[in-house]
Amino acid sequence: MSDSKSIKELLEKIQKLEQENAMLRRDFTSVEKGNTVSVPDAIKPLFDEAQKTVGEYFRNLKMDPTRGTIEINDQRYVLVRASALSNDFLDTIQHLYSDRGEKEALSIGKIFLIRYCTCYWNK
Repeated sequence: MSDSKSIKELLEKIQKLEQENAMLRRDFTSVEKGNTVSVPDAIKPLFDEAQKTVGEYFRNLKMDPTRGTIEINDQRYVLVRASALSNDFLDTIQHLYSDRGEKEALSIGKIFLIRYCTCYWNK
């Protein structure tokens, strides 16, 4: 193997390790930036501005596993698994529609989850 090829491979490996270290330190500034959605050209400026605003908000994301904390702009957040949220959501919908009977309330809850929630969680 030539010296120049070895050096190139080592530099690529160093770059990957630096990115991994940054993520492990929860330094998200090294995460690749790009468009989060594809929209028609006519409304792209609006979405570009929204993307910038949201990006700036999350720029101050801090995670500290040793303390079990997640903070964004010095506000504490709680991490919740989507499936746990959907179970609670389904229980709430069933309770709200309990006057229609258990079977129909469950059916209504499933429709809500499928139509309104699942598409966001799968992105």
